[in-house]
Order: sequence, then C-alpha cells, then structure tokens
Amino acid sequence: MKAKYGNNARLLFTDTDSLMYEVETDDFYKDMVDNAELFDMSNFDVTNPYYKPEFQDNKAVVGLMKDEAAGYPIVEFVGLRPKMYSFKAAKVKPDGTLEYFDKHRAKGLQRAPAAKITHDQYLAQLIHPEENYVLNRRLGSRLHKIYGIEVGMILLLPLLYFILTHLSYYFHLYVFIIYIS
Repeated sequence: MKAKYGNNARLLFTDTDSLMYEVETDDFYKDMVDNAELFDMSNFDVTNPYYKPEFQDNKAVVGLMKDEAAGYPIVEFVGLRPKMYSFKAAKVKPDGTLEYFDKHRAKGLQRAPAAKITHDQYLAQLIHPEENYVLNRRLGSRLHKIYGIEVGMILLLPLLYFILTHLSYYFHLYVFIIYIS
C-alpha cells in the first residue's frame, strides 16, 4: 500500500487477519479492479459498477485482500479498542439516493447485545467517553452441575480513556497485593 500510495495511505487498525487503511486516491475501486489478482472481490453486489463475474474465481483464496464493506465506500470509521470498531458505508440506491449502513465488531460481547449497538454509539463514546456495562449471560458447568453465569463487562470504552482513568486503581491494587504477599 505504501509503495503505491505513499503518504496517501494511512493504517487505521490491524487485527489478527485484517488491516484497515484510509487511502486518498481518485478511485480506489478502480485501483482494486486494475490489480484484481491481489483482491477477493467476490462479495461485491452484482449491481456494483465494478462487479465482474470473474471475481468469483478469487473467492476465499488465502492471502488476498478483501473489502469488508463489499464494494461500498466507507465514509466514517471509529476504532475504540483492539477488536472493537465500527464503520459507516454508503450505498447508492437505484433511484440515486444514498443509503447508509454500518458494520461493527465488539469482541467478547455476545451477538444479541452487540446487535443493539449502533455506529453512532461508537462515535459518541469516542467523543465523550463514559463507562457503561453490559451483562453477558451464558451456561457453564463444573463437576457435572450446570450453572447460569453472568459476567459484566465494560462496553465501548476507548482504550486510552480506559487506561488513563483506571491506571491508578490497577496500580494501587497491584501494589497492595504485592505488599500483602
């Protein structure tokens, strides 16, 4: 990416098997089509102007880059912590109007509570961080007895804010434990 775009490509985040870049260029999707051997564009909708049937040949090929927004331009991105991000993308409807959709990831959060979170909530947490909690409920067993388990977790708190506001607490807790031992 840096070789082709230089300072016009900025890495937004990395994950185990993915990268998200912000790229300034005239038409990134044209660039993708021109270098189709590097991309898996099999998830592009057939109505997408860049769609070609031969894109299906690259489906699930290991090592190829894939557009997580399926050929629709991402207009806004929020990354709060590792494995906790959201983006808003724009889709042109047949009548020419724009329709926005968002996609988000919240690792560690169960599917049902995660589905209720919107991109705007991610953005609000980035601008005005505040603690909020969600309960993850699951079944577990120990010694052949089944239990209902509830685990509370801090939801959507940006990592830097979390570190700065909780550092002294963890530091004192750590020192206290060492002092007792």
